[in-house]
Amino acid sequence: MLNTKRMWVEMGSKYLILENYIGPIDVPWNENANELHFVVILTDRIGDAFNAIYFLSNLKQLYPQAKITYIGRILGDAEFHKQIIGQYVDQVLFKEMIYEVDFKRLNPDVIFDLNPISDLFSYYPSELAVRIGHNNRCDIHVPQPRYNMKANDHLNILRLFGKEVEFKYKPISLPPMEDDRVLPFTPKSPYIALCLEATAKAWMMSDCTAAALIEYLLELDKWDVYILGSNINENGYAYCGKSSRVHQCTGVLSLYQTICMLEGAELVISVDTGLMHAASYLGKPLLGIFTCGEPHKNGPQGQTGATMLINVHSEAPEILEKIDRLQPFTEQAYLRIDHVIKGFDMLLKAKSSNVTERLLNISNIPWESKKQNHLITA
Repeated sequence: MLNTKRMWVEMGSKYLILENYIGPIDVPWNENANELHFVVILTDRIGDAFNAIYFLSNLKQLYPQAKITYIGRILGDAEFHKQIIGQYVDQVLFKEMIYEVDFKRLNPDVIFDLNPISDLFSYYPSELAVRIGHNNRCDIHVPQPRYNMKANDHLNILRLFGKEVEFKYKPISLPPMEDDRVLPFTPKSPYIALCLEATAKAWMMSDCTAAALIEYLLELDKWDVYILGSNINENGYAYCGKSSRVHQCTGVLSLYQTICMLEGAELVISVDTGLMHAASYLGKPLLGIFTCGEPHKNGPQGQTGATMLINVHSEAPEILEKIDRLQPFTEQAYLRIDHVIKGFDMLLKAKSSNVTERLLNISNIPWESKKQNHLITA
């Protein structure tokens, strides 16, 4: 199977692509109001929530007088949105716990829907507020370019209205590792965090490569190893060795506890998963591994931190719908332990980088060239 198409591995710190919309169009809310209420809806996955932080930070910077209500999903742990995303907004609500009457009582001036499809939050009361976002049920539809860095998708909404934006946010604050009210244990030795599970198995390393990586790290005799994840879709990695320095935490910790564990790690190695974004936005030294995905759009996007990327390429076009049953797993099979070790060695020598230093390409798209479904202005 591996001989049916040409494949190769790329490594480096430049992998993100920006496509910026050039506006402006008229702002459909009262900019001079003493009070404003923005509702931001993002009921997609963990990584998507982290990639909204730039948008939330810029929105608050532009409108410090505004109240921001964020609507997300519980994702198995309400503390994640409350404790992490809650640092950038005034109120967090949950899709699973909000009724139509509650939504109407919010009485927002603007609804920003950052979801790529309307089915992720299908309830839209008519004439409640102007709806701006990425799906075609929005009054002002701001499409997501194919290769655009995902955090930049959201910033394009603000650029569309002529706003200056920055790739900056207040660093995420977490409790100290010694706080036993959060974690059930305190690591006794310096450690590396491995995030080896993903929504789709095609996005992961093979089990044999993961096992070889763990053995390599143990032989270095510098760190313990913590395997973090939640076994999404039964895709968690199970350690089969006997070393007491390997700690299997898959499904043991809550999402918020897992993020606190990432904060304490000296290094993080992760496949394309939400915890990769968590590590990046925490600014941790990070090796991101892409076996079947698009790092130009979904690569680590935090504002600081040493970051290296391994990306397995194939000559044939990738399947856009990343569904396991459609994947031949050739990219995953091609990734070898020597690829991972080389990337890890490059990470050890890498310096902290700003997100803009990871940009591979930047282009500007005049807004008039975008085909709109139903664009409205004030």
